Amino acid sequence: VSERPIDPDHLLAARELAECSLRLVERLELGPLRVATGIWLVGAFDLALGRYDEATGLFSDARGHYAAANAPGLVLLVDGYAAIVRQVGKRPASGDDLDQVCARIAAGGFKDGDEWIAQLRTALEVFAR
Repeated sequence: VSERPIDPDHLLAARELAECSLRLVERLELGPLRVATGIWLVGAFDLALGRYDEATGLFSDARGHYAAANAPGLVLLVDGYAAIVRQVGKRPASGDDLDQVCARIAAGGFKDGDEWIAQLRTALEVFAR
């Protein structure tokens, strides 16, 4: 992870591209899994931009789509991002904290579980700066 600060203009431009991609996925009706991933990506940019309320809403929406796609591991991954928002945005606890989510991922035996946990830990490290 780079120590250089991220240019907010670059994040805003990337967020716009993520929104365009999400709209295309929705228009092409590519299904709840891909829609969820598009929503999650927009939310991740909102998290990076410090837009915690927006990120919270988008992660909640993504969670619903992942659940509809019967993707329990990805539900937990997005729960992890919601926990990060609560922690770095100093939001009231309304769900599991990141350690609890990571423990649930580890217990789930997901093929990519270790990578998801590493991703969440790295995201917390970056966004807590």
